[in-house]
Amino acid sequence: MGGNVIIDSIPADKIKVEDRESIMYHLRSLFWCISNQHNNLYSFPLWDHILDNDIYYSGSTKYLFDTSIPLSELLKYKPTIGDIDIKVDKNNRRSLSFVLNKNLHNVLSGFYLIGYKESVDQIITLWHNELFGNIQIDFEFVDFIELYPTIWSTFSKNSEWRDTEIGIKAVFHKLLLRAVTGKNIDELIFLNESGKKIKKEISSLYAFSVNKGLRYKFKTVEYEGKSILQKLYVKDSKYIRNINKILNILFDKPEHNYWNEDQIKLSYSFSGLIELIIKNCDRFEHINIYNSFLYSVIGDNAQQLCRDKDEDIRIKQVAINYLKTKLYI
Repeated sequence: MGGNVIIDSIPADKIKVEDRESIMYHLRSLFWCISNQHNNLYSFPLWDHILDNDIYYSGSTKYLFDTSIPLSELLKYKPTIGDIDIKVDKNNRRSLSFVLNKNLHNVLSGFYLIGYKESVDQIITLWHNELFGNIQIDFEFVDFIELYPTIWSTFSKNSEWRDTEIGIKAVFHKLLLRAVTGKNIDELIFLNESGKKIKKEISSLYAFSVNKGLRYKFKTVEYEGKSILQKLYVKDSKYIRNINKILNILFDKPEHNYWNEDQIKLSYSFSGLIELIIKNCDRFEHINIYNSFLYSVIGDNAQQLCRDKDEDIRIKQVAINYLKTKLYI
């Protein structure tokens, strides 16, 4: 999570947005250099018009580069940013890694590359700049069409200013989407993946992945003359990334149901998604969604959002309390 990385015993610093214009200028210059090096090596850039195109940024970085948000508002609600998030075509992972390795422990456009860590869906880097200190930059691998992120990539990495104004981090939007899949959670009897054993457990019918989309966890098969659910291997699952289709599944709407532009826009934010939940789910489902969200945020396998444990609890409590209040739980 933002600003949490430590590389070679060096921690990332918070980025102060009061220097917005200078930060934007220097970061765009760095990204232009990286893209240009990539173009020289592989005959195509990583991004198109990176100096003046802000569709590549996600998380709080989007606010930093969105000059329609006045600096006074940014300072009021988001005076510091933990890291810089930028989207990269997932097919360019190896080539970007090569470019970064080529610049390791060297200065590029005023930024010294301290080091980097690779994970499944991103490369987390740490750079030192004399003006801004140690800056964490996360290169997030998503689907592109040519040089541009897809609609799904924008949705899955999205953060909305309306959430920031009420103190909600973008990660809670994704956790709430996952929680909605548990609104009809129940005890299910089903065949295991191999089809050789009947199992019984409490489960939802769907699973949500930030990077891959929504998938059915089961299929219906014939077993001893009766229809029964069979659990799917994750590798055999087909993921749905069409937002209209996802909303129809999550809220039990007919396949042909059409969500208008305003409704789709609501699904892009934590607070907007709650509005959709209130309008499309009953009281029993509200409780299930809240409990699923609570477990994902503070349960045994919950992710720590920042190094300071007290701050981590405070950030999570804001989202929990907001959902609890809105759903009257």
